[in-house]
Amino acid sequence: GGGLVRIQDDKITVITADDGLPDDSVFQILEDDRGNLWMGSNQGIFRVPKKELDDFAAGRALKVHGRLYHRGEGMKAGECNGGHQPAGWKTRDGKLWFPTVRGFVVIDPARAERRLNPFPPPVHVERVVVDNRTFFIPSEPARPKAHEWGPGVRRLEFHYTGLSFVAPRQVRFKYKLDGFDHDWIDAGNRRVAYYTNVPPGEYRFLVTAANNEGVWNPEGTRVYFRIRPYLYQTWWFRVLLAVGLVFLGAGVAWFRVHRIRLRELELERLVRERTRELTEVTRKLQETNMELERLSYLDGLTGVPNRRYLDDFLGKEWNRAQRHHRPLSLIMLDIDFFKNYNDLYGHLQGDECLKRIARTLKDALHRPTDLVARYGGEEFLVVLAETDLEGACRVAERLRSLVEDLGIPHGRSAVGRCVTISAGVTAVVPNGGTTLEQCLKTVDDALYRAKQGGRNQIQCLPCVPPETEGAGPHPEG
Repeated sequence: GGGLVRIQDDKITVITADDGLPDDSVFQILEDDRGNLWMGSNQGIFRVPKKELDDFAAGRALKVHGRLYHRGEGMKAGECNGGHQPAGWKTRDGKLWFPTVRGFVVIDPARAERRLNPFPPPVHVERVVVDNRTFFIPSEPARPKAHEWGPGVRRLEFHYTGLSFVAPRQVRFKYKLDGFDHDWIDAGNRRVAYYTNVPPGEYRFLVTAANNEGVWNPEGTRVYFRIRPYLYQTWWFRVLLAVGLVFLGAGVAWFRVHRIRLRELELERLVRERTRELTEVTRKLQETNMELERLSYLDGLTGVPNRRYLDDFLGKEWNRAQRHHRPLSLIMLDIDFFKNYNDLYGHLQGDECLKRIARTLKDALHRPTDLVARYGGEEFLVVLAETDLEGACRVAERLRSLVEDLGIPHGRSAVGRCVTISAGVTAVVPNGGTTLEQCLKTVDDALYRAKQGGRNQIQCLPCVPPETEGAGPHPEG
């Protein structure tokens, strides 16, 4: 059930169905006189050139290509027998014998290598799905630019097929989106190609197929299409914008020079007024700079401080607590099953959920020294100065309860019908034996315990110096 394992020079290589084997269950391996390995499995009997396996193990190939023999090749049953040795035998005349659930199968490798199906399968694009809208379009249209979509196309699906009545399940495909893909993509027997966030432009989708004997269609088929850009994505809009900015800059420069000249004529009379105006302008510039600096430290989605501000703030609070020998507490919060929420309701609804939770956490902290920041993804970090572990655990429980009371529906949560959070809490009085990195690791470990314990709960761990770790049990909240 684990595929093939190749051992050579103390190097172990595992080759599975994901790497090209027709099946992961191998009952018996027989080698013919032509350098091929024949294997009996639950799916039938398949052949793989030994050289391909060596090339894969050496990194010279990304996949192996197994040739599967089952009912389509005349076998009465596609399942071989295994569990006993030997599950196959090679006779003196070079033929290979495999037991199946309906008798023996005898293979003559010399005959099996003869190509029985020399005809490449015709390829046809059945339909194109553009953002859940289906279009039935002919391949190779007379006008390559006949098909246009957009602007704002986010997802493309190309449904194609290869027409072969001989072992249709063994038809293999490869495709390429000319203008987007750098090389051909081996799709195996998958009959759909997916693309997301393709930029505006003209493209050509190419697809070809090979039959069960590995005979590729040299022509394949193609679909031409064009994704229209938004207005701001067109070249002429960018040119106009650049020209407009040049004229605007020139106008602003002229206006400033003109004002300076007028001011020079009245400089003596207006020196005091000018000084007052300059002072006011300086104040406004300082306020503007402060506002810009504040915005640079805010998370663009949730409106709470971002990771950049958090790192700076946390370092300062750590140093202050260390100087005054005062406790510092950290609470790390994570939204339970948030990926499932995004998958069920979509990322737009997920963003709204993050915003509501961030506002709730921010409104729940009343002290000016307290801070809630977005730590990353669906994780938030709360910094509580002058707060010991017991107080931080009470704050964490209140935050958990407030988020649960929001009642945001969550149809794929394993802990309830609404969105909940898990929290890890730690506290420390910084000294020479503890570090900020250790404290962050401790609060992360506490959050991990909360998740492992069933989520929608808090776990509290004190941050202890490395030399005291393991001296006794850690209290848990």
